[in-house]
Amino acid sequence: MKHDSSTFNLISIGQLSKRKNHEIVIRSIARMNNSLINYKIIGIGELESYLKNLVEELGLQNQVSFLGFQENVAKYLSESDCFVFPSLQEGLPVSLMEAMAIPLPVICSKIRGNTDLIENMRGGILVDPSDEEEYIKAIMMLFENRRLCYEYSKFNLWKIKEFDKNVVNKKMVNLYEDLLV
Repeated sequence: MKHDSSTFNLISIGQLSKRKNHEIVIRSIARMNNSLINYKIIGIGELESYLKNLVEELGLQNQVSFLGFQENVAKYLSESDCFVFPSLQEGLPVSLMEAMAIPLPVICSKIRGNTDLIENMRGGILVDPSDEEEYIKAIMMLFENRRLCYEYSKFNLWKIKEFDKNVVNKKMVNLYEDLLV
């Protein structure tokens, strides 16, 4: 963490669209009324103006930043304390995998794709994608317990190794060899 240790830096990566659900995190931060919690969003999309106006309307200009499209997301992830992934729908969430590999603790929606990667209360906190209260509780839990952040990060680094290309390729070879026998 390369920042003031009293602040808690959340980050999300994803298109600024309804499906990626950044609005719920913004609204949760507004309700928390804690100036030590900052939120960066990497991505572009059709909801950019709407979300920027919402941030202004809620008075969060000093806490919420829109970073647009970025080539080097690893740099931004490594400067953060927690990855937030509030998507309503996912396939294989690559940005979630990148965050796990940095490693970061995760707060993410309890949906297919995310639940394949994040073990609740081991690598992060799974929340109802439409429940602001659950986001608030999860953010505050990690904000107040940096040791838990460290434990979740460590677990995610171990867990993501299951999805390493070489490991997956070996599993595929074994699967095909079993089918041929």
